[in-house]
Amino acid sequence: ESLQPTGFWKKEKKATS
Repeated sequence: ESLQPTGFWKKEKKATS
């Protein structure tokens, strides 16, 4: 999680959730 940028995870979290 810490490896990826925050902006990336913001949209990824929504998509993966």
